[in-house]
Amino acid sequence: MKALIFYFFLLSCLIYVSCSSGVNSKEATKNTGTDSVQTPANVAVKHHFRAFNTGEVINHIPCLQDAAASFCIYLPKDYDSTKSWPVIYFFDAHARGKLPVNKYKALAETYQVILVGSNNSQNGLQSEAYDKIANDLFFTTQTILNISQSKIITAGFSGGGKVAATVAVKNSTVSSVISCGAGLDMKNLGSGYFNYVTVVGKGDFNYWDMIGIDEQISKTPLKHLLLTFDGIHEWPDTKTMSEAISFAMDPTKVNNKNAGTIDFSIEQKEMGIRNKYAQEFQSKDAAYWMDVVYNLNQGYRHSKSEQEKWMDRRLLSFINMMTYVRISDMLNSKQLDAAGPYLNVFKASDPKNPDGPYLTADWFALKGDKQGAASALSEALKLGYDDFAHVSSDQMLSSLQDVESYQIFYQTLSK
Repeated sequence: MKALIFYFFLLSCLIYVSCSSGVNSKEATKNTGTDSVQTPANVAVKHHFRAFNTGEVINHIPCLQDAAASFCIYLPKDYDSTKSWPVIYFFDAHARGKLPVNKYKALAETYQVILVGSNNSQNGLQSEAYDKIANDLFFTTQTILNISQSKIITAGFSGGGKVAATVAVKNSTVSSVISCGAGLDMKNLGSGYFNYVTVVGKGDFNYWDMIGIDEQISKTPLKHLLLTFDGIHEWPDTKTMSEAISFAMDPTKVNNKNAGTIDFSIEQKEMGIRNKYAQEFQSKDAAYWMDVVYNLNQGYRHSKSEQEKWMDRRLLSFINMMTYVRISDMLNSKQLDAAGPYLNVFKASDPKNPDGPYLTADWFALKGDKQGAASALSEALKLGYDDFAHVSSDQMLSSLQDVESYQIFYQTLSK
C-alpha cells in the first residue's frame, strides 16, 4: 500500500497533474454537468480587427482584459481580415505559447489556419485561473482577429491537453480537440460533443492512459482518432500533428489509425514492473538505478520486439520522472551530496532531456559554483530548454544574476 501511495504521489508532483479550464463564447454555453463560463459582462464581442504582420511568429501580445496575460500568434501569409479563418488554440504544460506556434507554423500555411499559443496556461493553477486565461484568450483573439466560429480547435500537451479538452467541454463553439500526452477526463464529458484526437508518443509514460482514453471515447458518439509517434512525453513531430490537424479540420477525410496493433499483455507486464520500481525507489540507492537504467537502455536499443522496445523506453521515462521528484526534493532541502548521484541517474535515463543539465545548474549554484552552473545552463539551452516561467521564479539561480552567461541564457529564453 505504501508503494501505491508513493506512486500516486509521484504522478501528482509533475507535469501530468490534472488541469481543468473553461472559456467563454459569444454564444450561450451548454450545460455539460460542469460550471459553464459566461461571456464577460454578458455582452457580445465587438470586433476591432487589427493589422499584424503575416507569415511570422509574433510573441507577447497582451490580452484585452488583463494586460499581464499574453499570447503568441502566427497568421498565414495570405491572412486578411475580410474573411473568417480557422484557429488552433495551444495550451502548453509550461506556459510556452511560442513553442507549439513556432513548431507548427508551416502547418498553418498548409491548412490555412491561425495559430494562437497561451503564454500563461501552465500546470499547477486553480481551475478559476484556467477559466480566466481561456476567457481572455478567446475574447481578445476573437475581437482583434477574424476567426471562424465553426472551426475553433483547441490543442494541448500534457496538463495542457487536459486544459484543451476541458475548454471544449465548457464551450460549445469548440469543434475539435487535439490532446497530446494527457487527455480528457471522461467523467466530465457530460453532453459535450466535439471531434477528438488522441496523440501520444510510444515512449510516453502516459501511453497506456491515452490508449485507455481512446477506448473510452470509442463508446461515445464523438468522432475520434488515435495517433502514436516515435517519441516520448513531448509535443509530437510535425507529420503526426499534420494528421491530427487534418482530422480536426475535417474528420470525414480520415478513417484510419496509425497506432497499429496494440499488445495489451505488455500493459500488464509493464504495470507490474512500474509498481516494483515505485516500491524499490524508497530503498535502493543511485548505483542500483544506474544498473537498471543501463539494462533498459540495452533493451530499448537492441530488442527484437517493437512492443518490448517501447516498453523499456516507457520504463526509462518512468524512472526519469521518479528521479526528477527525488532530486527536486533533495535540492529544496539542501541535501546536495545525496543529490549528485541521482543527477547521473536522471541524465542516463534520458540524455536528451534538458531538465538534466538545468537541475545540475541548480545543484552547482547551491554549492556556490557559479562557473559550473553557467556551463550547465548552456548545455540545457543547447538541448532545447525553454521553460522561461520556471527560470523567472527559480530562486536557486539567484546568485547568478551578475554572471554574463546567465544573463544571456535568461535573455534568450525571454524572447
